[in-house]
Amino acid sequence: MSNHQLPEELAHAFRVGEDGRVVLIAGRAPDGRLSFPRPDWCGEDLIAAETVEIAGEGEIHCHTIVRTKAPYGLPTPYAVGYVDIDGTGLRVFGLLEGPTIDTLAPGQRVRLGARPLGVDNGGRACLRPVFSVAEGSRP
Repeated sequence: MSNHQLPEELAHAFRVGEDGRVVLIAGRAPDGRLSFPRPDWCGEDLIAAETVEIAGEGEIHCHTIVRTKAPYGLPTPYAVGYVDIDGTGLRVFGLLEGPTIDTLAPGQRVRLGARPLGVDNGGRACLRPVFSVAEGSRP
């Protein structure tokens, strides 16, 4: 992993460990429901949400390829979509990558990682969380 960091504006939602593993920072309500990103408070009683880290593995639910000029120095074209995270009931929106973006399809297995990609709000090179298609995954 490079010495780049996640943009400050994403620090509340993702964490990169010393081993380079990326996790989602979610919240668990007293009734066990998960929310991503983690809310400060849950339900009508405004009970503090418990912070839980979740491995970002799952399946592509749907996606689109954006072919217009990308923000934050992202490559053009780029893909974004929703990923159903295993065993959580969460559906997370994020950047997607595969062997090529034209091979992405619903049902493909993906894993959350981070790689140097684009710039943050201050124009500094940074890491971005990206869901990458698992090797050999087919819809």
